[in-house]
Amino acid sequence: MALQALVTCLMRIGSHVSATRDRPLRKDKLTLHYARRTKERIVSCVVPGFSASMSGVYQATVFFSGRVQGVGFRYQALQVAKGYEVSGCVMNLPDGRVQLEAEGRADEVRDFIVALQERMEGYIRKVEQTETQRAPQYQGFTIR
Repeated sequence: MALQALVTCLMRIGSHVSATRDRPLRKDKLTLHYARRTKERIVSCVVPGFSASMSGVYQATVFFSGRVQGVGFRYQALQVAKGYEVSGCVMNLPDGRVQLEAEGRADEVRDFIVALQERMEGYIRKVEQTETQRAPQYQGFTIR
């Protein structure tokens, strides 16, 4: 029933939808907002049973070991990120590793990480990756 209501709502408001939790509502409801650029109109749908926990983005934290500092690794990460719909950051760690945090759609984040590994494969010796679903924390991709 909730899935049917969600599909109906999405069909009514179009394909570009952002999901946000509506604080005045119960936690088990989600409000979907869609702003049409041409008409500057907001359309909302409340879908019972559509959990707010489903509204997070896919997030991956990756630690790269090897000869990854002083070789342009962070710059290359920034350049590769421009080709994908991901947000996040990349930073050097005091222990010689590089930490990458990326969030977005799961397929975009995974493809981004694979592309970065392929570009920097000669420098990477070990990769440790964790994945989770959470609220978005980044806008754009930066070097720290």
